[in-house]
Amino acid sequence: MRKISYEGGSYRQQLGSGAPVYGVITIVIAWTGKSSRIPQNLHTLLLKNGVPQKHLEMIDDTKLTVYHMNNLSPETRNLFTSDLGFVADYLNEGNFDSRREQEILHLDALCDLMEALTGDARFTELANEFWTKHQKGDAVMACEYLDLLEARGEKRGEKRGEKRGEKRGEINGETNLSALLVKLYDLGRSKDVELAVRNPDARARMFKEFSIPSYRDHK
Repeated sequence: MRKISYEGGSYRQQLGSGAPVYGVITIVIAWTGKSSRIPQNLHTLLLKNGVPQKHLEMIDDTKLTVYHMNNLSPETRNLFTSDLGFVADYLNEGNFDSRREQEILHLDALCDLMEALTGDARFTELANEFWTKHQKGDAVMACEYLDLLEARGEKRGEKRGEKRGEKRGEINGETNLSALLVKLYDLGRSKDVELAVRNPDARARMFKEFSIPSYRDHK
């Protein structure tokens, strides 16, 4: 229905221009991986909503042409020579590697769109770092952008790995300490219980005595 209104508005504008009438082409670009849930032509939509088949003869059958950006062949994507090619490649390949030597022309728009499509804030963070260079009129090449993007990803991965390792070590340490305390209680070594809790060196010796891995071993 929106497509009909766009095309109708464009044809109405032509009526008062005095210029020759030109054909209006409308396409729909789908950015997600979801299939279209709506009919691709007006007749099917009307039938679905209860319009009798016999009435459709009097109604023009407007059709939708939908391009799914995450399902484009390499040949089609190669036709994109500007920044949209980065987006198309990323949606289909998960990277921009084939465009490393291509210049980014509209840095802010590209970064904003990439964050909107992926939910990854690194894209807009990088725009700020290249902004001064872009303002001076210097070319921002995709290879620079990608190297910085990969570096950010690796740094975040390292931080997440460190946090997970620390958390896992803490959990293992608590579990192993509990096991040690249970053994000491069972043996009636109440004095060693307090020592194990308060004295790290004594605790380490007891871990070794009962062959229980210590938190230091996990680290």
